[in-house]
Amino acid sequence: MARTKFGDENSYQSGDRINRIRWERKIDFYGLVTYVRGLIDLRRARPDVFAIRDADEIRRRICFYEELGLEVPERCIAYRIIADPAKVHEHTSSDATATDPWRCVALLFNPTPVAKGFPLPPEAADELMAVIVNGIEPPRNAGEALGEYHVGHATVPGRSAMVLRLCTEAECERALVETRLNAISEPYSSMTDLPSLYSSYATPPWSKNPSPAPMDE
Repeated sequence: MARTKFGDENSYQSGDRINRIRWERKIDFYGLVTYVRGLIDLRRARPDVFAIRDADEIRRRICFYEELGLEVPERCIAYRIIADPAKVHEHTSSDATATDPWRCVALLFNPTPVAKGFPLPPEAADELMAVIVNGIEPPRNAGEALGEYHVGHATVPGRSAMVLRLCTEAECERALVETRLNAISEPYSSMTDLPSLYSSYATPPWSKNPSPAPMDE
């Protein structure tokens, strides 16, 4: 737990002094314990996405960015998972598979010491994606949005990872409000990104209503 093998890089032949779990370290690394617990809860809540057991299904639903023709930063790893339509209704109240936020999940890994930018999967098109795992706080409620949203691309901090899924309608509306409030609260910041973000998620794909008129500045 938190590097307790004293530099032993291949410990399968080592004894208990090296391999035993030092449970007392949970107190010193409680944040890490909470973070890993959140990841375990997420995997248990969505085994159809994060615990695929059939080899053919893995090949069908998981695709590395290189196979999608997407550029990946050097030394980084990225792949996307598409949901199994047969299992969508087990986890969502939506009647339409096309609106399930788990139908496309992006997993981005950056082991380098500097931040790296990643494109988001083509299945997401111009839709807003919500961050559900980052390198700072533990996952919430097995996949709840952490309040960070991206369209088209995302930047992952150094030595960190990010997991994103598509936004729900409520999350799209919340993100739009937060973007506008941030622009208002920072009058000297650039608002050049606001129109593109607004056009991307002001009208979710499942909405039949036209985009509302922009707010007066």
